[in-house]
Amino acid sequence: NHLISNGYATSGVIESAIQREDLSYTSFGSYAVPHANPDLVQKPAIAVCTLKKPVSWGKEKISIVFFIAMTKSLGQEQIDNIFDEFYELVSNKRSLERLIDSSSDDELLNKLNDKER
Repeated sequence: NHLISNGYATSGVIESAIQREDLSYTSFGSYAVPHANPDLVQKPAIAVCTLKKPVSWGKEKISIVFFIAMTKSLGQEQIDNIFDEFYELVSNKRSLERLIDSSSDDELLNKLNDKER
């Protein structure tokens, strides 16, 4: 797991996210937003995974996963800013489709950094 090996999270973060999914699915339309217990997160990050073929996630068929890793040290204003920008991204179907169509990590990163989405 890249989050663990790169120092963003500790062991158990994946299991925590799966336990969270058991409570309620985090799929919305074509994307999912799993997240784990903040106690297992060392540095905030959002990991993105696009899928070549949609998979069933809860009651949805998703093509992109945004794994949200937030720490308890983030202030409410910081969290609000992150989610405002994230919502702007996922509420635009065209932007999501552009991300899903990425053919490489570099292309995906460039599209995420593109403010004109």
